Amino acid sequence: MKKIDQLIHLINKYQTIIIFGHVNCDGDCFSSQIAMYEFIKNNFSNKEVYIVGSGVRKMFPLFYKPHIINDDKFKGSLAIALDFNEDYRCEDNRLFNCEEIAVIDHHNKGKKTIKNASFCYINNSLSSCALALYILFKQNKNINMSPTLINALYYGIVSDTNRFMYLEKDAKSLTFAKKLIKLGANFEKIYQNIALSNFNSFNIKSYIYSHYKVQGKIIYCFIDKNFIASLNYDGYIGSFVNVLANLEGFDAWALFIENNDNTLTCEFRSQDKPIIPVAIKFGGGGHDFACGIQKIPYEKDIISSIIKEMVKVLS
Repeated sequence: MKKIDQLIHLINKYQTIIIFGHVNCDGDCFSSQIAMYEFIKNNFSNKEVYIVGSGVRKMFPLFYKPHIINDDKFKGSLAIALDFNEDYRCEDNRLFNCEEIAVIDHHNKGKKTIKNASFCYINNSLSSCALALYILFKQNKNINMSPTLINALYYGIVSDTNRFMYLEKDAKSLTFAKKLIKLGANFEKIYQNIALSNFNSFNIKSYIYSHYKVQGKIIYCFIDKNFIASLNYDGYIGSFVNVLANLEGFDAWALFIENNDNTLTCEFRSQDKPIIPVAIKFGGGGHDFACGIQKIPYEKDIISSIIKEMVKVLS
């Protein structure tokens, strides 16, 4: 049985389906949630479908907001977890109140991969969860692809490839993005939304440019909690890691973000050599060249220890 048919069979068993994303929701995660919502709404009759989590605020005018639902909705429902496969990465812990869980992702399997998932499709060769969904949907020619679903898939692919800078070895993202444009994806509005910025974003970039440090061929920046508190910013600071990208003479770049609970959130990127061994050693995960640590205790010398490990891994 094809993977899509397994998923359809699972969805058919439930009246209520709740779609989950990961902490620090990004464009690929939220657009994947929207795409799955549209898929179910347009291909199944009389289903209650909800998106939970924070979403991405600037995407709301282009699509819509997540739903706010009571706890009693989760009991006896199907959960669909998108763009993550480890339990601690889930933004809404009510995931584990659901009857069954389906997981669709494109990250490397971690040590805390969700156990006993009734459906699991993880393909870490893909650049985005949106692409994983599109590949699934294309397995069944009878699936109704609404304009919103098409736009959401395109948004996720463009967002997580950083506008096609980071592709698979066979450049699947380009191939499937072309198909979505032919289906009517509004690429102009999507690009405008992805590029949309505000004055807080400008201040964050300015801070990074003013406070970066260099060690060998690694450039990095520590962003302290007092600066973050001075902003009226509800997005994910770690998404600014690529402000330090593509500088001549550097093999890797990183952000270290201080949290209010005496922890650090870390984002790592590299040019040619995989940097994920660093993330894994310190309890994180992700992709070979783009990974991070959700939270690690902010102890003395932890940043220098991580940087030393980066140097070691890249040498």
